[in-house]
Amino acid sequence: MKKAFFLTYFSLLFLIAYSQSNQSEAISSSGDYFEQNGISLSWTLGETITETFPNNNIILTQGFHQTNCSQTTIQEYLFSQGYQFVSTQLIPENPDMLDVLENILNENLDFVRNSSGNMLRKIGPVWVNGIGDWITTEGYLFKMNDADILFISGQTIDPQTPINLLTGYQMISFLPDSQQNTSDVFENILENLDFVRNTSGNMFRKIGPVWVNGIGNMESGQGYLVKMSVSDILIYPNEVKKLFATQKLKPEHFQISDGNPYDPVWTIYFEKGNLEKGDEIAIFDNKKLVGAASVNSKNVLENEIPVFGNLFKVGNKPIIKIWDKSENKELCVNEYNFAKAIEGAYTQGIFPAKDGEFSLMKFSINEIPNENPELQSFTIYPNPTKGKITIGNLIPSSQVGNIKITDITSNIVFKSSFINSQPSFEVNLSQLKKGVYFISLIENNCTQVKKIIIR
Repeated sequence: MKKAFFLTYFSLLFLIAYSQSNQSEAISSSGDYFEQNGISLSWTLGETITETFPNNNIILTQGFHQTNCSQTTIQEYLFSQGYQFVSTQLIPENPDMLDVLENILNENLDFVRNSSGNMLRKIGPVWVNGIGDWITTEGYLFKMNDADILFISGQTIDPQTPINLLTGYQMISFLPDSQQNTSDVFENILENLDFVRNTSGNMFRKIGPVWVNGIGNMESGQGYLVKMSVSDILIYPNEVKKLFATQKLKPEHFQISDGNPYDPVWTIYFEKGNLEKGDEIAIFDNKKLVGAASVNSKNVLENEIPVFGNLFKVGNKPIIKIWDKSENKELCVNEYNFAKAIEGAYTQGIFPAKDGEFSLMKFSINEIPNENPELQSFTIYPNPTKGKITIGNLIPSSQVGNIKITDITSNIVFKSSFINSQPSFEVNLSQLKKGVYFISLIENNCTQVKKIIIR
């Protein structure tokens, strides 16, 4: 019995040793490489194999080795100057950010930032990668000093790969290769979603009881900023549902290039009024353009102005202008208010500090005279004041002007007319309570606004 066991055990050891000594080696192969429309395909077919045994006998077997086939997709990005959210549905062969972005590591790139605030940027003569690897399910904020082109190549990720959404802000990737309606994408996590924002500052958000889709369709290559009230998991739909038939018109006259969509954005929805589709409305902080949009619809919630927080000063009063497309001329908005028609709407007449504020605006317009398109900025002194102020730097004329002073809630607390025959005049505001006010000087059918403080 012991002898039989010993022979069986010895035979088993021999079979194990024998099987481990076999090695396959391809000594010839054939294949090819193909590239078209951003997709490259390479394959290799091994034809002859050798098997080496312990006794050094060689057996040659003719036939096919296992096919080695790989498909590489190339995604192209056309960058413009300014900020933009970027993503890819590709898994780069070498995910190191320095390798992925190698062809735009030049003076055209300012920086790249991830959701954690880590950055890839140039410090002195060296590009420093504080991000590490490109993660395909994440989006990234790019800031470009000038236009450039980026190519990313790699294997396509499964578009139904789950994306973990954490409480708070994060940039995510759009994984499908074709457009999807933003409403469809997030329909299963609406109870935990605060809002979604794209590069243009447009938002998918809840206004009153209704989810308003200011983004339209999500697109390949674009990244998106998501704010969650509670953590959840996003999986992109595997079927394309209803797409928007028309895309929103973009401003042509009032164009913003430096708005940062990751910083706070104030959204103003406006009524069409007497404006026509394609006309534009712009928000200024003094003379600085901070937000703009085109008229798209009679529906107030489809006319959305993203106002970028990195461009305005919190607490200042907005100045609003219109561009009449058919007449190719600018118009001034002299009277406007932010209605409290929906719960949660922001109604103060100043630039807000909080991200995600929204307002519903009504307005009336006046034409800017052709002979005086740029008004000379007036001055106020002293400011702060105990009551009396001098309004100066006026251009003397025989025309009647108007002064209107409002508090931070847009209530009119003082109103008067004047003829600016002199370069300055005095106004007594000692009857007003201490606080912050805004003085609007209306000349030649256009309004200038300054902030004053009464102590």
